[in-house]
Amino acid sequence: MNGLARIALCGVMFGLVSASSGLAAEEKKVDNPQYKHWAQFKPGSYATLKMVAIVAGTTSNVSMTRTLKEITAEKAVVEIKTIMQVAGQNMEQPPTLQPIPAKFTEKELKEQQKQEQEGKIKEGKEEIKVAGKTFKAKWVETEFKQSGMTIKSKTWTSEEVPGQLLRTASTTEGSVQTKSTGELVKFKAIKK
Repeated sequence: MNGLARIALCGVMFGLVSASSGLAAEEKKVDNPQYKHWAQFKPGSYATLKMVAIVAGTTSNVSMTRTLKEITAEKAVVEIKTIMQVAGQNMEQPPTLQPIPAKFTEKELKEQQKQEQEGKIKEGKEEIKVAGKTFKAKWVETEFKQSGMTIKSKTWTSEEVPGQLLRTASTTEGSVQTKSTGELVKFKAIKK
């Protein structure tokens, strides 16, 4: 074998070794729980929540609808439509699309779980009635202290509803006083 052929062969071998070590360094992918939830539904499934927020004495009403537009092996795509009512005026926001990947790296999943666990104080189960139906709900209470304010919240969720959210309530105490509540008012769950 001549010198040029040896150099070419060494280059190819180096490239193969580099490529295989790059694959080994690539992080393992794990299932995204949010994608897994949406994957049980067909496109067209949706949930609408009505929310009321009182901030510094001003009340605003918000209607938010999350609709599953697309589900593939790689991702779910959820459209979010929001209508705000402030001082008697309806202001419809342009719809946004939220892609939800089917897989996370283990690092991304651990980071998400860490954020979900911070501030969690209590969790439990109870039956609640929303949107004309009784659900076996899971609830989580949290309390955070940030910039001299205390933020308390409680959420109720169910796997039966697209997006999971049944009810939410939160308050902020400190320099800014807020109170907000939200509740599922209608939904359509088209199961696969």
